[in-house]
Amino acid sequence: MKTCIMRRCTFISLAIRIKLFLILAICLSISSFAQPTNKNDLVIFHAYLRKFSHFDNGTAHVFLKNKGNRPVAVTRVLLNDVPLPQYEVLELELSEMSSLEGLSTLQEPEDERIIWYQILPNPIPPGKVGDIQIKWAYPPYKLIRVTGETNLGQKLTRVNQPINNPVRLTYVGLNKSFNKAYIYLESTYKEKLEVRQIFLDSEDVKDSAFKPWQYIFPDEKKCIQLNLSKLLNKGGYVSVKVITNERIITESLVRVSSFSPSPLTVVLDLALI
Repeated sequence: MKTCIMRRCTFISLAIRIKLFLILAICLSISSFAQPTNKNDLVIFHAYLRKFSHFDNGTAHVFLKNKGNRPVAVTRVLLNDVPLPQYEVLELELSEMSSLEGLSTLQEPEDERIIWYQILPNPIPPGKVGDIQIKWAYPPYKLIRVTGETNLGQKLTRVNQPINNPVRLTYVGLNKSFNKAYIYLESTYKEKLEVRQIFLDSEDVKDSAFKPWQYIFPDEKKCIQLNLSKLLNKGGYVSVKVITNERIITESLVRVSSFSPSPLTVVLDLALI
């Protein structure tokens, strides 16, 4: 009888231990899922100076990718180690960002070097790419050092040459069904170039591209059509990044909109630029 009771007590004690172990494991898994792996959620995706014409002093771009699992806000920007005016970040819950993604404030700082700067979108959602844009008041003549600081205490710095990127995206548009994208490229590079990779955010979509040409030659403008496998979030931002065989990279942040001129209209417009 005593043996039977002892066995039963041992069985109950073992069952309680197993339950406690399962509860602890579930709590730990939930905790690890809810919290980011570390504070270094943002990485620099690309950076360059872009000028649209000889009359344009240029805009410095630094693209930041959020590799974490929660939104990250850029709270301060430094240009050549000098802080720009504090950026006003609207506090948004993740559930609200689906409809208000990209809401931010354009800054017009009292700084003779620049006209304005902005960060789009801010905060940067998980898996997405943000863009620090700084519009120069005069052509920069020395190295451009841009630093972004985040609400997680992270600091990211990129230094670029003050020269115009030889390849640029002159237009990116979507059709009314949001299942095709049209990317217009312009090259001022000295040699012919071949497109090797095309990214929407961090996804390589080169295999879905249609282009009846292999090379883009100096001073040419050409179009690439993307057949999208999934619809983009209307009103949100998507990063478009093109990499050539010479490792020349161009990138732009595009807001997904239903307004898209016909390809013929765009070609005629670009011919006047």
